[in-house]
Amino acid sequence: MVAPEQHEPAVDRLIEWTGERCVPWTGDLQVVYEHYHRYLLARPLVTDKRVLDLASGEGYGSALLARTAAQVVGLEIDPASVAHSSATYGADGLTYAEGSMLDLSRFEDGSFDVVTCFEALEHVVEHDELVRGVRRVLAEDGVFLTSTPDRLIYTEHLHQHNPHHVKELSLEEFRELLDAHFPHVRYWGQAVAVGSLVQPVDADQPGGALVFALEREGGSWTPRDTYAPTYYLAAASASELPELPAQSVLVDPDLSLVRDTQRAVHERDDLLNRLREQHAAVVADRDAEQQRHAAALEQLRTELRETLTEARDAYAVRRQAERQALQARAELDELRSSLGMRLVKKYQRTLDAVVPPGSERRQRYVRVVHGAARRAQLLTRRTPELAPVEAPTRLLTSDEPVVSILNPVHGKWDYTARCLAALALDLPEVAYEVIVVDDESPDDTVERLRAVAGVRTVVLEENVGFVKACNAGIRAARGRYVLLLNNDTEPEPGWLDALVGTAEQDPLVGVVGAKLVYGDGRLQEAGGIIWSDGDGWNYGRLGDPDDPAYGFVREVDYCSGAALLVRTSLLEALGGGLDERYAPAYYEDTDLCFAARERGYKVVYQPASVVVHHEGISHGTDVGGTGIKRYQAINREKFLDRWAGALADQHPHDAALVRLARSRGRRGRVLVIDHHVPTYDRDSGSVRMWALLRLLRAEGYDV
Repeated sequence: MVAPEQHEPAVDRLIEWTGERCVPWTGDLQVVYEHYHRYLLARPLVTDKRVLDLASGEGYGSALLARTAAQVVGLEIDPASVAHSSATYGADGLTYAEGSMLDLSRFEDGSFDVVTCFEALEHVVEHDELVRGVRRVLAEDGVFLTSTPDRLIYTEHLHQHNPHHVKELSLEEFRELLDAHFPHVRYWGQAVAVGSLVQPVDADQPGGALVFALEREGGSWTPRDTYAPTYYLAAASASELPELPAQSVLVDPDLSLVRDTQRAVHERDDLLNRLREQHAAVVADRDAEQQRHAAALEQLRTELRETLTEARDAYAVRRQAERQALQARAELDELRSSLGMRLVKKYQRTLDAVVPPGSERRQRYVRVVHGAARRAQLLTRRTPELAPVEAPTRLLTSDEPVVSILNPVHGKWDYTARCLAALALDLPEVAYEVIVVDDESPDDTVERLRAVAGVRTVVLEENVGFVKACNAGIRAARGRYVLLLNNDTEPEPGWLDALVGTAEQDPLVGVVGAKLVYGDGRLQEAGGIIWSDGDGWNYGRLGDPDDPAYGFVREVDYCSGAALLVRTSLLEALGGGLDERYAPAYYEDTDLCFAARERGYKVVYQPASVVVHHEGISHGTDVGGTGIKRYQAINREKFLDRWAGALADQHPHDAALVRLARSRGRRGRVLVIDHHVPTYDRDSGSVRMWALLRLLRAEGYDV
């Protein structure tokens, strides 16, 4: 039971933390715990041994083993990593070499007593070839130490889709691989946990190890079975294995992970308090300005009354008073109008000065202006409990909308209030209406909605579920576009214009989806993938929403219905709404996207439309439970039955095919290299380049 030993970092690092390989200075302490623990487990086995460390990466692991081993060779395919390792770590018997772990021909048979291969097996597909090479260079009584993430837990359950992993194994597949080459194999499961350590005070104290697990339920804790491991480790040999520990524990005595988390929480709290103070100051200034205008209005009324009283005594005075009254009324109307516009101008003054209304660059500038505010808001959302937000008193909706925003709700007023407040903060150029469909809410949602001017409410007499609630809203919609928007979302400024603009530019675009972001700032979905078995894949899940990989418009298999723009004419062609065979919920959005494509329309992902989605608020996340979430599995079978023909053309369910499957309908990709991003509203060269880029897109290429 020991904590990782620290190494002095190189003066000039030749590599950086990318997520592909562990480095000692990474801030992701869970990765440090996992990777260092494997090498510490191996270190007692390499004393005075000849060791080959495959895929040695940054080199810290080989250096750890070299402290007790007679000879250590770190083999790494990346030249920059080899150069970094050689410059950083120096010890007798320690060398680093460039080469692939699939080609060990440089080493003679039986050259090593121990071969380690940690966090490497999943980076190649030629597992048998790798193990055969290891078996050849091992001495007859040599030991092979290796690891793999459990595909069933790491990827399929925890959704940790690592783009650097090309072939992960389940425990059964791991056993099948090693047992085919070695007669003696020992297996361990590995998982990172936070808790308490009880160890003997006396070294010779007898007894085995006891492992306990706790689970929080409401305000209490209850014991449960130990959770499943995320990784598997194995020691394999052609001879009897040496004595190996039944269990290994690594502890962090300084509680670095806990303290770093607490420090981050304190920093977010400080930022939140500063933002609240700034907001209070803005509100105070606004209230003071309104009071000054109210006093000016009252003074004007008083002067008008006095003038009219004096005009009673004579015709000439009366005529003069009438002229003054007309002038006063004009001034009063102008002042009333200015009062109504002053607040809007206050927020738009800087924007209008830099980018005139109607400019094609206006939307791009809006995203830049709101970027800092968005990041500050995301920091405040990292707390488990969202701070209450008051619903707006009015939304600037239109009686002649281009877009009908449908917001189906079933209770959860606090989230509905946040959603409406976010809509009120946006000032889109497109006219819109908001229709809230109350699906027999168990709380006072209907009464609260009556206090929000500009919202149309459709009240259902019984709870019919998400699909039928959406259809009730579609029947009431007046816009040429219908926008399905969950009530547990918070659209960010510019989101609506980006969605509508995408559809307006191309009449063949039938469905447009937004970029969905979790409340803690991580990406939820940048368009979706449907595999040939009907399973869905949220592309980019838990990634960085600002990563350029998720920042371009593209055709996709589907987009989640949490924020989905659909042409009303398309819905009418489909029978007036979503297919109710999927009631109460799940797969209705996927079915809609497939049906749109069947009628010749495109389904497009638009990253400029950013919507924060607090996933699972309405239905939870337990697919195997007894709640509505169980319909995800039920409706998948209905979807498979209906779209069997179309699914035959989809990619097979394979994580290695994600980058290929993320886009559809494209001929290929075109890389354009220029000295700057085209400023098509400033110079003629950019106008020509912009036209060329649009032509390439029209021909079916990703640019």
